[in-house]
Amino acid sequence: MDDILKYTVAYLIRFKTMDSDTYLKNYVFPYLVLTLDFDDDGHLAVEEDKNGEDVIVLFLEPDKIDQLIQFCEAEDIILEHRDVSDDILYDEVKVEVLRLMIQSEEFGAVFQTFLERNLTIDIILDKLSRLGEDSLTELDKKILVEQR
Repeated sequence: MDDILKYTVAYLIRFKTMDSDTYLKNYVFPYLVLTLDFDDDGHLAVEEDKNGEDVIVLFLEPDKIDQLIQFCEAEDIILEHRDVSDDILYDEVKVEVLRLMIQSEEFGAVFQTFLERNLTIDIILDKLSRLGEDSLTELDKKILVEQR
């Protein structure tokens, strides 16, 4: 888990409503493992949103994300996909299911590790400038103190 969460993107994929649990287990996850040499241990979060659609957040290198998106589009199973790295790093998450993943016991540690490895002084100072001191998280403050 240590290496993959540094210099990666957090990428959200929302799948069409279908028997997606089976489709994800039988097609998408095997594609990740076999084609992209992906180890899912701690590198993804999966949750069903309020509409019953499966949402995955993957922590992958951009070229692997591109390959997965092409596969999903060819299979016509994807509703939405986008990089949510900045949303997470700037603590500006507007997608409800993503916020639930970040706060969950099951997946919270993955997001925390992503933050610890990708949050920079520049991001924190930009956040401070745009949103004020009240916007800073405990991790933001810790990094600022350490970088003095």
